[in-house]
Amino acid sequence: QSLHSYNEGDFEGARRLGRNAKWVAIASIIIGLLIISITCAVHFTK
Repeated sequence: QSLHSYNEGDFEGARRLGRNAKWVAIASIIIGLLIISITCAVHFTK
């Protein structure tokens, strides 16, 4: 979507969408690492 906005000439919209995509990616990495660490902690403490 960011690339489409950029190609349409909406540079501010492309920048905003790119920023949102970056934060969603960071959040998903953090959540994934939390799930993995909780799973390992539960598995290895039993």
